[in-house]
Amino acid sequence: MDIIWPGCNEIVANATRQFLSRSGAYSTRSSRFSIYSLFLELIDPAWNSYLVCLPKSRLDELNLEENIGELAHKKSFLFLENKFREWLRASHKLQKISSDFSATLDTLIDLSMYCRVKKPRRGRKTSGDRVNSRRANFPNCQFCGKQTELFSFLQSGAWPDADPDQRARLSARYCSEHRPKNLDGTWNSAYLRAKRNAEKFAEEARALKKSSGPMRHEEQKNNSDRFAQKLTEQLAAYPDEDEKFLNAARQLVDKKISDRKKQIIMLLATGKKQIDIAAELGISKQAVSKALNSIPRQYRFDLPPDHLAE
Repeated sequence: MDIIWPGCNEIVANATRQFLSRSGAYSTRSSRFSIYSLFLELIDPAWNSYLVCLPKSRLDELNLEENIGELAHKKSFLFLENKFREWLRASHKLQKISSDFSATLDTLIDLSMYCRVKKPRRGRKTSGDRVNSRRANFPNCQFCGKQTELFSFLQSGAWPDADPDQRARLSARYCSEHRPKNLDGTWNSAYLRAKRNAEKFAEEARALKKSSGPMRHEEQKNNSDRFAQKLTEQLAAYPDEDEKFLNAARQLVDKKISDRKKQIIMLLATGKKQIDIAAELGISKQAVSKALNSIPRQYRFDLPPDHLAE
């Protein structure tokens, strides 16, 4: 299993390789082969050795913790994974800390996720052992960004309420809303609809993800780009938060926010009147009014946020 990101610090990378090679019998549920103890033995020393190499001033600004193994044991690997993401987001606001900082944290995020869902290679079977956790390579539904059925089960241990008899095979690619087939074997209409719009969904997700990073001036020429950038600002999303971008892309497709509607939204946000927008776009004022009536308030950047509106 290759979870080591290119550019990861070599000390942490070597410790991660050793961890993966020895982790076969280890899990969070085992007392004899506790994955927490293996983490403390291999990853903690490597992490602390890496911290020594970083500038002291940057360490204080980010408030990095040393005993990450104890943190995982006391809180959970999910808590540790989120802590790494928090440090990663904070580092984006600072000047470059070191050339390998982001890749090292990304590696540790994936390692935390691996530890969280891992089960022992051998052992007494339980009802949950029907699930092959090795299929849970991607936690997010490909059509909306929510947790996949399999990943959600591995995280919570709770089988979906809609399947009390545990007859279904949990999807490793889609959430319960977008699983390909219903429990009765019929095709899921939400899946088929998302499948038809897959290209548009991917296009919206790429645009939102792109707008979250620095954009050159020449890349911000059209209203669609400006719309994506404005929406990303509202999401307050960082480049590594794929779930937010995928969820936002799903809503754009489901609510039929077309490029024409994006044009109208952004022109209206500049203070232009409907009749002027109609003239600029070469359509009737009635068409502009009809489009605006079909646009949810959350995309009306010319209006105050809901909590400020009277």
